[in-house]
Amino acid sequence: MTRDGPPHRRALADLSRDHPEWSGWIQVLGAALERAEDPSWVDVEVAPDPSRATDAPLLAGAALSADGRVLERWVDDLLATAARAGDALAPLARARRPPAAWDPVGFVEAAVSHEMERIDRLAADGGVSADALRGLAAPAAMPLLRA
Repeated sequence: MTRDGPPHRRALADLSRDHPEWSGWIQVLGAALERAEDPSWVDVEVAPDPSRATDAPLLAGAALSADGRVLERWVDDLLATAARAGDALAPLARARRPPAAWDPVGFVEAAVSHEMERIDRLAADGGVSADALRGLAAPAAMPLLRA
């Protein structure tokens, strides 16, 4: 960490200055990086798959568990950040009571598992662009995977 905070903060500020057209995306990435440092992720548990091949990624087939409230707060914050950057996700971010079919925990599960068809269904259920929700999949998974 530098005197000005984490190194990523300065790098994102430089990118935002040099490429103002990327500012919305940079805000989303910044939010994900900041949230990944949040101590609320300390309770994430990983149960590796005992049948995982030795050359497979460590998380292949693993079961991850996290506090659903932490995931919901993160997704709400992420959607709000994304909605400020553009209007494609505003319906989910604005809704005080999201549609019953919208499942923020399911969204993070799909993001971690890279289940794009499930993300598309969640987008349709939430009345938002599938492309926009797909774009948030990696940042949504970041804090959980970092933990």
